[in-house]
Amino acid sequence: MNKVLIPTKLSDVAANTLKTAGYEVVQDADTPLEEQAAAHPDTVALIVRSEKVTPAIMDALPSLKLVIRAGAGYDNIDIVYARKKNVDVMNTPCLLYTSPSPRD
Repeated sequence: MNKVLIPTKLSDVAANTLKTAGYEVVQDADTPLEEQAAAHPDTVALIVRSEKVTPAIMDALPSLKLVIRAGAGYDNIDIVYARKKNVDVMNTPCLLYTSPSPRD
């Protein structure tokens, strides 16, 4: 099963959607990212907000294929190193400005 690491406070909607799609999700906003990376080296995707995704983090996650920034910009992700490691990097700036309708 592919593992997604979410080392930040994020709505349960993302984790639940991923679980429904068959991913194993580890969401822990209290443990430092470095410790989580060491504990979950089989992580294939990482969803962060302001956490720094450094070369050391990416090296600790040899199966990493994708880093998603839940928000705008990439200032906290070493995108040059990510490309060297064949790790895709994406962001979700629209999530900052939208919310579910009251009917959802």
